[in-house]
Amino acid sequence: MTAFVVIALLGWPVLVTVLYLIAPDRRTVAFGIVGGWLLLPPSSLVFSGLPDYSKISASVIGILGATVLLAPERLLRLRPGWIDLPMAVWCLLPFATYASNGLLLYSAMSDSLEQSIFWGAPYLIGRLYFEKLEDLRYFARAIVIGGLAYVPPCLIEIRLSPQLQAMVYGQGSWQGTRMGGYRPYVFFGSGLELGLWMTAASLTGWWLWRTGVIRRMGNWPFGLLLSGLLVTTVLCRSTGALILLIIGMAAIWLTTRLRTRMVLVGLLLIGPIFVVLRTTGAWSGAEAVALANATVGPERAESLEFRYKCEKKQIAHALNRPLLGWGGFGRYFVYFDEDPTKVMPPDGLWIVALGSKGLIGLISLYLAIILPAARAVRLVPPQSWSDPRLAGALIGVVLLGIYIVDCLLNGFLNIIYMTMCGGLARLSAQEFLSGGRTGDLSRSREGSTTRAQARRPGALANESAGGPARLAEQCRLLGRSYRREGRADEADTAWSQALDWLTAAIAADPSADALRRAWCDCANDLAWLRANRPEASRREPGSAITLASRTVEEYPEVAAYWNTLAAARYRAGDPEGALAAVGRSRSLAGGTAFDEVFQAMALGRSGQTEAGREALARALLLAERDHPGHAELAALCDEAQALLAVGEPASAG
Repeated sequence: MTAFVVIALLGWPVLVTVLYLIAPDRRTVAFGIVGGWLLLPPSSLVFSGLPDYSKISASVIGILGATVLLAPERLLRLRPGWIDLPMAVWCLLPFATYASNGLLLYSAMSDSLEQSIFWGAPYLIGRLYFEKLEDLRYFARAIVIGGLAYVPPCLIEIRLSPQLQAMVYGQGSWQGTRMGGYRPYVFFGSGLELGLWMTAASLTGWWLWRTGVIRRMGNWPFGLLLSGLLVTTVLCRSTGALILLIIGMAAIWLTTRLRTRMVLVGLLLIGPIFVVLRTTGAWSGAEAVALANATVGPERAESLEFRYKCEKKQIAHALNRPLLGWGGFGRYFVYFDEDPTKVMPPDGLWIVALGSKGLIGLISLYLAIILPAARAVRLVPPQSWSDPRLAGALIGVVLLGIYIVDCLLNGFLNIIYMTMCGGLARLSAQEFLSGGRTGDLSRSREGSTTRAQARRPGALANESAGGPARLAEQCRLLGRSYRREGRADEADTAWSQALDWLTAAIAADPSADALRRAWCDCANDLAWLRANRPEASRREPGSAITLASRTVEEYPEVAAYWNTLAAARYRAGDPEGALAAVGRSRSLAGGTAFDEVFQAMALGRSGQTEAGREALARALLLAERDHPGHAELAALCDEAQALLAVGEPASAG
């Protein structure tokens, strides 16, 4: 181990503390976690009687140390809940495990401290600093930036062979070639670990791009940068990581397309189901080996078959002490019959947890990872996951899902995922629900805004401390409060003022994507109001079309904006234009009750009465399922029924 390795590992907490003095917020947290994970060497300093000091230790100690020294009030504000119990059990379980095996208490303390640093500390950091959906989005951006920063070193090692770790830290080892080329690993311990990181960054970048959270980085279109990131991920030659990337993309696409929770639930349950089947002997793995042989070749199939054979013996040994496991000191190891000195490699993290901490440990670990993600899946309406505000949360859920799948075959610890896990656990139900309501149609969320909320700055003010942005947020929330109370004129005035303030804020900071998105959200609220006032004589479809057209131009992937444009065009007497806009909204969100009711009315005005009635039937079913008691939607359905009952064009204005 070189001197620079020691300096880097010991100096990182100092650097993070200095940065915390400058920016005591999520910026330093994101840099401390992502930067430490990517820049520090995969080495450990050994201290007698203490857990090894690694890049994970350096990353979390820097942030938690700065928090204790400079912002202890964060720790005092934290209120543990039932969702934290599995992580607490996992971190403290070594005391029970070691006691049941007659091992020394001091060793149990060391093992518990190690699990607390590697698992509990990043989870705690997420709990401390990710209080809002926007915080998870910010951390997701940091992951993407870290992935893009790794593109040049990956390409260098792909071309010249892995040597950057040796050049910078004076260490590294030759890991052979894969698929006819070099397999980079930069500052990770292996090419597979690097491949998993690039998969996480690519998946995150793809979804942030799809939802419009990131459109540009500097002067570069993000789509171009994302293409380079995806290509580099493929060139890293990690088959398993690429399979996880495909699984993650498919899970997100199916969830948002089908508007169902079942895809995410299934992803989170793959690990537990696999473990149950393997530990009970209900599944041998032969089908997976055959599939691997047919798809990725006999070499990878043989490797998988070898793993399953080892697992069978390791499971049998682990179940000799089923509840609390064998503890430390390699007591859970199994040796080859032909060579009693050679250990069977315990590849999967789950088999390590089962052997060392027993079923209680394995269950607590799985619950610690799954419960925060499952809670998000339960709280967020399925049709809302395509909303950009929830992009960070959805990425967190899917990353934890694919991490569980990866841990079936590998045993990599990952502070990125655990920090995300803590953030999901911290978010309140109200935060999820407010974000979920915005995910369908902005007008569906207006009823949840109170006057008290309207008086204080919200998420936009947190992201942009400028006066115009703060005032705009107050006006925007006040407008929603007026709208909820049926005071349309006051709402119109408040939202118009908010747009003026936001226009001024954007002029001062043209690169602020959060400001542009806030402008579009406010314009969408105002356009909907002007298109759908209860008094037909006071509707302003022309103004609504102007506003809605601007929003879909800025963010063409947001279904709610297209629905508002469809409503405005219908009110303006343009049923064909309305059908085109509602078609785009349906293609993005799968078809909401608001989509179907305006499609029904537009078809009715076009003379397609039967098709309109079919659309109205779908609207009524969706309204009953997704928006029971929604007065405005009920009024729209009544309007559509009246139009289609007559069977001839009626006035839309």
